[in-house]
Amino acid sequence: MGKASKVKKKAWMYMRWMVRDYPDLKIFDHFSPKDLFVPVDRNVLKAAIYLGIIPYKKSLQPTWKDVEKITQFGRTLYPEDPVKIDYPLFLLGRELTKKDFKNPNKSLQRTAPTGAAAEFGR
Repeated sequence: MGKASKVKKKAWMYMRWMVRDYPDLKIFDHFSPKDLFVPVDRNVLKAAIYLGIIPYKKSLQPTWKDVEKITQFGRTLYPEDPVKIDYPLFLLGRELTKKDFKNPNKSLQRTAPTGAAAEFGR
């Protein structure tokens, strides 16, 4: 994401490790996991676009607005620890990278999101 990243993925990864329980370290016990933001990189962003959490965009550079939207979605699923969605989204995004990810509506022929993602997008 470069040196001047606006979303500060590495800082949020560090906070995740310091605040969350096992298998993370939980050294900072004066913070709550519910106050964390999802660390967003290109892979997490791709998965969020594919699932309909955020709208399609040509640039795969995450913005702070993307971080807020993905974290808000995480809070609908896990209010006490929204960062739980980070790793599954990362893995899905990495798999999408192996495919020809240009426009998820065309190249992956996905259907309309269902369940929590569909409700969230309304």
